[in-house]
Order: sequence, then structure tokens, then C-alpha cells
Amino acid sequence: MFKLFVYVFVFFSFNHSLQAASSEGSHTHHFTKLSQKSFKKYKTLLENSTWIVPPNTLLSFRYDSQKVTPVSDQTVWVITHFEEGYFFGQSYAAIDTVPLSHTQFVGSITPAGQVYITFYPTTSALTSLDVITGIGKFVKIGKNYQFVMQMNTSQEDTSGLSHWSYMISVKPKDYLYQHLPSLNISVPQFLQLF
Repeated sequence: MFKLFVYVFVFFSFNHSLQAASSEGSHTHHFTKLSQKSFKKYKTLLENSTWIVPPNTLLSFRYDSQKVTPVSDQTVWVITHFEEGYFFGQSYAAIDTVPLSHTQFVGSITPAGQVYITFYPTTSALTSLDVITGIGKFVKIGKNYQFVMQMNTSQEDTSGLSHWSYMISVKPKDYLYQHLPSLNISVPQFLQLF
């Protein structure tokens, strides 16, 4: 009787292990398919695209040890490449219509749309103060996908800028591509300022 119990226990344990392994493999396969489907969609939406701050989220706040001041932050992202959940490009920013920074970036995006972007200088040696991070989500709002981002920059630990914003995709035929919010010039004219 004891041997029968041991054989039955071993059989069920082995069978459960096989089912768990099969289930785990099934989950891995499911997530791989989900990733591939999401990344294919993201590649179509992101590669060779231009993204801007829309008029309703231009407000940001510049801060230093003395005060916090509202300012207008127009940022343009030119995304050139997408590969397996990562995207790459250039960022151009103007504060109160004054061109302020031109950086490169590498971003990651999960199949669920969580976004993390690191911005770094296009020239000179890289220091920790030069690196800016943004976090957010890539979501469908209405018929269009948008980034919803939060960023905080600091310069030499004495001042900085805090900004949350939507980033919307624009194409040359779009009004906002030709009339960039807060600057009222086209995206190509804006990029030539850097």
C-alpha cells in the first residue's frame, strides 16, 4: 500500500511539473507574441516620426533656490529608428520661445506602453548633470496614440525645469507642424535654430 502511495504521489508530482512547465512555456510564448505584436505596431507609429507639445500642455515650471516661475516649454522629438522596444532620435526644446537645448535620446517602451527615455548631449563629454530622464506612457486617446510624459531637469544643482505633457505626432500636412505652438513657425524652421 505504501509503495502504491509513493508511485501515485511521484506520478502526480511529475505530471504537475510537466503541466507547470507547459503552462510557463505557454505564458512565455503568449508574452513573446504580445511583444512582437506591440513592437510591430510601435515601429509603424514611431519610426521616422515627429512629436511636439500641443498647445494645452505647454506650461512648465522653472525653479531655482529663490523662486518657481511658470514658463512655456515647446519640445520637438524626431524619432529616427525603432528596434525591439527601443527608439532613438533627437530632441529640441525652447523655453519661452528661446531655443535652449538639443539632445539625443534613447527610449524604451514595454508591450503595455510604459515609456522611459534618457536624453543626453549631442556634443562634449557626458556628465551625470547632462543626463535627463523622462517617464510616461504611450496611450491611445481618441483615434490617435500619444505620449503622456513627466520630466524634470536640473542644471548644476542650482536650477531646473519640471514639465508634464502630452507629445503628439505631427506630419508636414498638419497645421501644428506648420505652426508650432508657442513659436508659430514650422517644425523645420524650429530645428534650424539649433
